[in-house]
This record gives sequence, structure tokens and C-alpha cells, in this order.
Amino acid sequence: MRTKRSGRHGAVAALACLLVTLTAGCAHEPAPGPTVDATTSARHYAADPATAVAGTLLESAPDPTVDVRVSRAHARATRIVFRSTDGVTGGPTAVTGMVFTPQGVAPPQGWPVVAFGPPVAGLAANCGPSRHSDLLGNGTTVEFLLQQGYLVVMPDYQRSETDVHPYLAPRSLGNNMIDAVRAARQLEPGAGERWAAYGSNEGGEAAWAAAELAPSYGQGMTLVAAAALNPTADVSALPLVAVNDGLGPGQLLMMLYAANAMSAEMPGTRLDDYVHGFTREHNDVLIACGDPASRALAGSGVSPGDLRPTDAAVAARMSDFLRPRALSGDLGAAQAPVLVMVGAQDRTVRPEWTAAVVQGACARGEHITYLVRVAEGHDDLQQRPALAWIANQFKGTDVDPFGGPSEGARCNAP
Repeated sequence: MRTKRSGRHGAVAALACLLVTLTAGCAHEPAPGPTVDATTSARHYAADPATAVAGTLLESAPDPTVDVRVSRAHARATRIVFRSTDGVTGGPTAVTGMVFTPQGVAPPQGWPVVAFGPPVAGLAANCGPSRHSDLLGNGTTVEFLLQQGYLVVMPDYQRSETDVHPYLAPRSLGNNMIDAVRAARQLEPGAGERWAAYGSNEGGEAAWAAAELAPSYGQGMTLVAAAALNPTADVSALPLVAVNDGLGPGQLLMMLYAANAMSAEMPGTRLDDYVHGFTREHNDVLIACGDPASRALAGSGVSPGDLRPTDAAVAARMSDFLRPRALSGDLGAAQAPVLVMVGAQDRTVRPEWTAAVVQGACARGEHITYLVRVAEGHDDLQQRPALAWIANQFKGTDVDPFGGPSEGARCNAP
């Protein structure tokens, strides 16, 4: 590996602010199940959706009321339902998402496609960004990508009306990213064969997982690159942090989501072993994306003590649950270049957690560019270096990304 360098109240307030950000301005009411507006939708697959091949476009409907940033970028928005694959059972799933198409005529080789993996804003079915007019705060990233001439597709990830979202399940996340691109290409004839995966937080894990799955699951398309920003690539140490140090503001929702996912998926797990007090009383509100005011009010009462495992053994059980959800090589090795970008000051997804995953990926031969932004953290990590890196990968150029106050390493460069 080659290294290169250049130049109880605070937590509550931070969580309340985060919940306001995630839910503010959500004009759309939650839709009942994985479908689109019946008055304007087009059905693309007439048979039983379970019989469709992965990536089949099932339904679509225009969404003229979506975030103003989309129209400002001179693009149109379409809500879609597509067939994907459950990463645990291997069974078919119907997943919703959005396609954002640039206006005008596509270039001769088609628009380059970027699958954008958004951060997870909650575990309930109504937490898919496509169900909200402000895209749950993801409009800025969508606008950045559209401005660079990409056709953008954003999956909501696998969700159901009766179960919580399978939080941090990398195979499901990666499958959803790949199948969203397949569906977007069916919707838009101008979409090209070449695509990239891009995401932050849980979406960063989704992008990296898609790169590792692409050789085995992504046939028929050409993955150019993947960029993972502050990815939740391995957060199995989180429960021990909760016991020993207490969680930081940015880690509270991660712990809440992990506890709910574990309770839903592992028989015998008691949610009360991980979630207590005020947070336990308002659990259902906090993991859903309903009324923004109610959710923000609930978030204002959360404290780190509410999300502390009852003892070390209980914490270890959660670590055992989270460890298989890390990117440990089980999905395969990415063959396309992967940028992993983190903030050195990140106190949510700690850089040392990600560095260990990078080391493992390098050992199995992945072409990794690991970029550490020295003065940045979790919420202020700048996207522009990653966007520039993606653009250069589409162009086939290899520009040094280690500009400004950053450090990092590369491995297995061609």
C-alpha cells in the first residue's frame, strides 16, 4: 500500500436537529406499499412480479412535485418499482426508487448512470426518500450529480409494510443498487451501459457492496467505479462503545436502528435490553418517517443512557449480529476502482473502523483509493473530491485525489 499526504444535552440537541433535517418539508404522505400513483402510473410487467428477473421495471409514474433542486438541474423525476433480490433469502423483492433524467438528447453512448445510495433515514416503509417531496434531504446530492450530466437512480432499499428495513445488510443493499440501474435503463432508452455507484453512510456501504457484487450479480452492464463516503462498512464495535464510553450524538440513531433490526430478525432478542426510558416509549416514532414535528419532539428527549446495552454480554450479542453485515469479502472482490473517503474527525463512523475494512479489501486485491480528509468529520465531509474522482473514472483518467488537507493511500493500482 502506497501512502501519500498533503498539506445528556449536547447529544439530545444534535439528535433533535438530525431528525428535523431528515423529516422537514416532507409533503408526501406515506404510500401504501411498494407502488406508485395509480392515476398516472404505467405498469411495465403484467405477470406476477415474483416471476420477473432481477432488475425488471415493474411500475413507473412521473413525479412533478419532487424536490425543486431536480427542476433547477433541468431534469425530470420518475418514481419506479423494480424487482430485486433479498440478500438473505435469495427471494424476489419489490423495491421503490427514483430515476432522475437529464433533459435533452442523450449522448451517442447514452447518459452515464450513477446509482446514488442515500443514507438510511429510518427503518419503516415510509422512510424511502421517493415517498417524500424533499427526498429526505438528498436533493443536494442528486442536483450535484445531475449537474455533471449523469442519469441518476436512487433506490429506497428493500422495505416492507410489516417488517423493519434489514439495516446494514450489504448483499441486499448491493443488489438494490445494481437492480435499480437495470430498471432505470429499461425506463430510459437514453441510459448508457456504463455506470457508477455512489453513496454516503449506509449508502456508502451500498455503493461498495454493489462494486463487490457487480462481477457476479451485475452482468450486462459495465461498472466504472464506486465511491463510498463515510461508509458503515463495519460498525460491529458500536455496542461496546455504547457500554464503555457512551454513544456520541451521531451514533444514537445507528444504535437505535441496529437494535430494532436485531430485535426483528433474531428470535429471542429483547429490544428492552438495548433501548430504554424515553427512547423506548417513542421507539416506533423514531424509526419511522411520519409527522416531522412528532419525530423531532421524540428525538429531543433521547439520551445516550437510553441506548446503552444492559451489560457487556448483551453488547457482545449485538456485535455478533453486526459483524456479518460488515464488508469482509463474503460478497466477492470488487474489480472496478473503489474510492473510500472518510473524515478524520468523524465521531460517528470512526475512521479506524473503516481503515480495517480497507486493509482487508486491499488484501483481497481490490483497487482502493483511501482518502482521509484531515479537517472534516461525518456531517461536514465535502463531496466534491469524490464527485471529481467519479468524473475522471468515466473519462478514463487517473487524477491524484489527495489535494488540500488530506492524506490516504492506494492499493493494487493498475
